[in-house]
Amino acid sequence: MYRLLLIATLLFSFTIGFICTGCGDSATTTVLPVKTPTPGGTAKIPLPDPDLKMVGEEEGGLFSSVIDLITDGLKEGITVWIGDNTTGRILDGISNKIGIPGENSETVGQLNEMNEKMNLIISQLNNIENELDSLQQQLAIMNVELKTYIGSTSLQSYITEIKARFDTTDDTGLMYFSQQGSALDPNIDPNSPVVVNLQHLASGYVNNYSGVLEKDIQGIHDSICPDLNTLDGVLKDYTDQIILTQSNPCLSDPNNAMATYCLLETFFAQILNYQTKGCVIVTEINNYKDPNGVSNLAGSYLNGTYKQLLKDEIVKYQQTVNYLVLNMIDYRDPNSYHNEAPYMYTHGVAPDNVYLMVLARSRFFCAQVINALENDSGLYGAIITPYHCSSDPNMASTKVTLQFSGPTTFTATVNAQKMAGQFPYTVWKKGKDSNGNQGCYCDNNWSFYDFSTLQNPNISGTYLDPNIPAGTYNITLIDNGNEDTPWYHDPGYASLGQVSIKYYDPNNPSASTATFSPTSTNTQKFGYFSARWNWGYNKISLCDSLDEWYVPSDNQVRWPGSSHTEKHDNPTIYPSKLDYASYFPKSTGSIQGYMNYMGITLDTDDAGSQTAVMYTLHYPFIAAQPSGTFLVPPSATVFYDTSADVDYSNSKPGTSDYSYDLLYFDYYIIDTDKSNTYTMFGYHSENDFNLEDTTVPGSGVYNGTLVLGRKYDISIDAGSTTEEEKYSGVSVEADVDMNWNIQVIYNGTYNIFQ
Repeated sequence: MYRLLLIATLLFSFTIGFICTGCGDSATTTVLPVKTPTPGGTAKIPLPDPDLKMVGEEEGGLFSSVIDLITDGLKEGITVWIGDNTTGRILDGISNKIGIPGENSETVGQLNEMNEKMNLIISQLNNIENELDSLQQQLAIMNVELKTYIGSTSLQSYITEIKARFDTTDDTGLMYFSQQGSALDPNIDPNSPVVVNLQHLASGYVNNYSGVLEKDIQGIHDSICPDLNTLDGVLKDYTDQIILTQSNPCLSDPNNAMATYCLLETFFAQILNYQTKGCVIVTEINNYKDPNGVSNLAGSYLNGTYKQLLKDEIVKYQQTVNYLVLNMIDYRDPNSYHNEAPYMYTHGVAPDNVYLMVLARSRFFCAQVINALENDSGLYGAIITPYHCSSDPNMASTKVTLQFSGPTTFTATVNAQKMAGQFPYTVWKKGKDSNGNQGCYCDNNWSFYDFSTLQNPNISGTYLDPNIPAGTYNITLIDNGNEDTPWYHDPGYASLGQVSIKYYDPNNPSASTATFSPTSTNTQKFGYFSARWNWGYNKISLCDSLDEWYVPSDNQVRWPGSSHTEKHDNPTIYPSKLDYASYFPKSTGSIQGYMNYMGITLDTDDAGSQTAVMYTLHYPFIAAQPSGTFLVPPSATVFYDTSADVDYSNSKPGTSDYSYDLLYFDYYIIDTDKSNTYTMFGYHSENDFNLEDTTVPGSGVYNGTLVLGRKYDISIDAGSTTEEEKYSGVSVEADVDMNWNIQVIYNGTYNIFQ
């Protein structure tokens, strides 16, 4: 028959599990990577349109294609008894089709194929449980047996009933009739005792279980969706208990993001497997009662009641996935800041290198689960930002409009779903306090912009048309020239990148075989994009005036070759008769761009016995004590990502016995209450007389914590000092050109699991 080869393929494909290369106790276990900051982060485009790697050896197979196959067969079976994919007619076939002249062989053949599909459903559950076992080993989950966890939830009574009515191989289970029907001789006499007895038992099955499985399906729905308007239910509970609240580094490792997500997807597939079994039984009973569809019993339930229940569950699942990717992995990593910080000056959002494939797979899975009942295959996407992500802390990021230009052009406006996360981000107050200090605090509300083809009542705004043609689309942010709409960015960088919509093989959605036109195998159209910003508004780096900084009145100038320092006016140019010495930025005049740079320069033909150029800037601030309930108590620190271009030359460096040179720059944290100074990052070069065109990067985190509510200064200085004991008329050239990205980062985690 038509689908037997496909069924065999599906049975084989889902035996492929995850390759355990992560945290599990096996010979292939590897040590979790230690992230080391590397210099040179640059902004490109946040939506680079990579190939979607949703399946593979490490990602595992999708179970949604089996659900689609069975549901499609049920839908076809409502109107067609002998069809390419008819399902849901076992009881009807045994009771009403055996004995129709000339059709016995086709009837038995159809019963055979339907039996193969029933076996597929049972085999799929075994494969789901095997996958949960594999994930449990890979992710070193020790405190619960994942494949049986479902039995500890409110789902237990419903799945017990469904399993008994489906799997049992006596006359109380559908599999009994499936097996008996497929074993009938095509030439059997319809009046034979075997057929008569089987028909009698089928009638008893229908009488006993009419209206029973509908309650179980409804019970599963209500366990997933106890309230359609809030994020709760067994999927949320599972995400919290199995993933987010575990002290397991494997579950928070970005290298395991897909495997960790698949814990949730596979649990949902396990639930859907039972629910699909229940739907098969309900459809079987309805087709038995109404074999010709006169009362539309099967069609009314499948295309009406069941479809709505399934859509509710998919919406809840997508909400839970959104919640998971907001809270799975702590973004506060200095290497991530190094890579993403440059985007604060351009697009305001960065590429989503952790969750793109996770989110894409979740939406492909859902589109496939509902595919037989509704076409929701098409374009999806997500942008995640802090809820407060502009230069004005009173503004919220609540709505985004994107234009898509490709085979057709259209715009889509999506309102943010406001979601609380466990990881805080920094919000800067507007202006200074009465003592001239900048102030910051933290928040944990995030804006999740969910672009969707599936109509979701939790997403307000434009839905994407499933009939959008395949192809590559340029994505442009519609900001009306406003740098704070909907998040802080440079309006000159409104072009965010691209997304490609392609046709995928629903049974193996591999990027390597996807095409822009449908083929005999590539029938499911899909595209996904994702960008993210985690770091709040970076006021220290993005301010556009020196007025937000403080220029101290004096410097402690360090001379080379000894430890002594001298106090001089800041900025320091010594002696004042130097041919050319300068510093930047000046305290007067306009600043081009952002106030995230400073430097000194010296070019003299007569250095004299001592020369010095030095400049110091301070950024005074107070990190406030946050409100809210925390699981891990809050504190604060400082992330930095810096680069300096250094150039130095001395015309008479013959021997360092007579010439001493020092070139330096430093980033400090000054505890003004305690008068303590702590170095974040520094560079000192002494007696290197030909230090030309050198770039010095620095990236990391202050090795300490800030006392919340206490005043600190971020101090940045640069200097060049020279002492000449023998030579006169020495030519000295010195340049230090520094730029930085600096942000106060709050530690701790909010308690969102109450």
